[in-house]
Amino acid sequence: MRQSRFTEEQIIAILAEQERGLKTAEVCRKHGISPNTFYKWKARYTQLVRQQSHADSAVRQAEGWLAENFREENAVAAVVKVCGIAERSLKRRFKTATGSTLIGYAQNLRVEEAKRLLESEPMSADDIAAAVGYENFAFFRRVFKRSTGMTPGQYRRMFRTFTATDSAS
Repeated sequence: MRQSRFTEEQIIAILAEQERGLKTAEVCRKHGISPNTFYKWKARYTQLVRQQSHADSAVRQAEGWLAENFREENAVAAVVKVCGIAERSLKRRFKTATGSTLIGYAQNLRVEEAKRLLESEPMSADDIAAAVGYENFAFFRRVFKRSTGMTPGQYRRMFRTFTATDSAS
């Protein structure tokens, strides 16, 4: 692996920015790195990036439920019912505790699962969109591009190029 101009501590801090909600494309622009470099780092250092902890039990319950059920239609409305508190209160508490909106958190879970499927499964992008909970492929594509800075097809091609390069070494 080529020597990076960033230390491991700096790389982990850069990855943590994205974990806290900054879009991948924004992180890359801010630090002058390519998305390919970002995802290589993420694959290597993801276990070292710690998510911010908080003490709000209702928010922890919502995070846990969403992690298991993000594919469901109307997941945000369903998690509000599961938590048993007013929607406005849960949304406000969630944003305060995590720095992310409820819908943003659910969309991030869906995009992360879509990325995993794009990397490892031969499914079409339409099928992946449906598998992660999106009925509208065009909306999925917009959310995916907003989050990663590339379309699902571009992401798949970039990852396959990365995998092919690794297996050739």
